[in-house]
Parts: sequence; C-alpha cells; structure tokens
Amino acid sequence: MNITNPLIYCSPLKRAKNTAKIIGLKKIVYKNELKEIDVGEFESKTRKEILTKFNVNFERITKYPNGESLTDVKNRLSNLIEKIKREKDNDIIIVANEVVNKTIASSLIEKNYFSLPRQKNNDIIIISNKKRSCINL
Repeated sequence: MNITNPLIYCSPLKRAKNTAKIIGLKKIVYKNELKEIDVGEFESKTRKEILTKFNVNFERITKYPNGESLTDVKNRLSNLIEKIKREKDNDIIIVANEVVNKTIASSLIEKNYFSLPRQKNNDIIIISNKKRSCINL
C-alpha cells in the first residue's frame, strides 16, 4: 500500500504515542476519543485478581464494572468514524489500543466486533479510500 500524505490520528495514551514514534509518523493529531476503553474496577489488576473477584469471560466482555461498555466506546467514537467514512482525499492511519481499533474496524467494514481477531500491541489501522484494512507491524 503506497501512502504519501495520510491523516494520522493517535490516542494520547503512552503506548499508542510510543507506537506512532517507533514507526516514524509525523504530523500526528491526538484525539481523546481514541483513548482505550475505561476498564473501571479492572484497572491495574491482574487477570488472576479479576477472575477471583468477578465472573467474567474476557473474550466476550461487553461492559466493565464501573467502566465503559463497548456501546459507550462506539458512541464516543461515532463522530470520528463518520468523519473517516466521509474522507475521500486522504488515507488515514489510526494508532490506538485494541478495543478502540477493533470498534473502528468493525464499524467501517460492518462486521461484528467479536468476529474480528485480537489485535497485538503494535497493530495499527490504515484506511484508504480504496481499501479499508488492518495491518500489523
């Protein structure tokens, strides 16, 4: 894929910023709506700690206790997703974390969130007016 002058949107969170720097992206627009899902009571806890306190299926979780739901994330991203859908002149690169990336991708390609594969920490989304795709580095 030949990308010459993309619009680059990035989460303001540390891991996303570091990924953008590592791959050499310039002229980055940081968007608060690209922050990862608020995991509420799961924040800073290990998987073992969470499983001890909560009955949860990590692969199918849709709402975090005292945090956000997938619907909340989709609503938070809705204006940006619509802007992306209307973009005709520029390719777009999105650097964010897994739940946000999968929410955007599932909306753009009209697939169920849970049908998409898990993302790795260094995955990004590239949206072209010719083809919408996810790549990993």
